[in-house]
Amino acid sequence: MTEHTKLSKAIIKRTLPYERLIETADIGKNIKDQAQHDIFMVRANEIDSVYASFQSFHNQIIGLIEDDQYDAQDQIRKDADMAYFSIKALIRKHESSNDSPALQPASPKLTKLTIPIFDGNFKNWPTFYDLFRTIVHENDPLSNVAKYQYLLTSLKDESFNLLKGFPVTNDNYTGCLSETGH
Repeated sequence: MTEHTKLSKAIIKRTLPYERLIETADIGKNIKDQAQHDIFMVRANEIDSVYASFQSFHNQIIGLIEDDQYDAQDQIRKDADMAYFSIKALIRKHESSNDSPALQPASPKLTKLTIPIFDGNFKNWPTFYDLFRTIVHENDPLSNVAKYQYLLTSLKDESFNLLKGFPVTNDNYTGCLSETGH
């Protein structure tokens, strides 16, 4: 079998788990009733094996492509990672909730809070940190991976450059948050 044929087959095999990741994430983001919640939870319970399958085929593809094809393939990996980690965060949120979405009491409509951007100016740190802590850090349903991603998107200039090289992992979040403010 030629390298081109192997690459084509691996891409085809990667498509199914990739689409399942994206579809499950979309279902989870658009839950409107108990039936949709149940469908999401059933699909989400199998997501680890779907993601492992995606990674296996993706790694095969990376081993077969030319260097100039890497960016396009890496974008597919980034999209799959975002879908997977969004699903994991939604699972946590739904498992920590004792009430079904249909039975939760209505909350008042408030203006959506925006996480400010921290530019490294330490005069702005107390305001940034208080809002970030309230909106993200103390938001228990969010995983540390999701919190870390929010942190990175809330930084610019020197603060962002300080953290951009650290992998987005549960363990890195707390250390990187404290590093930003000191």
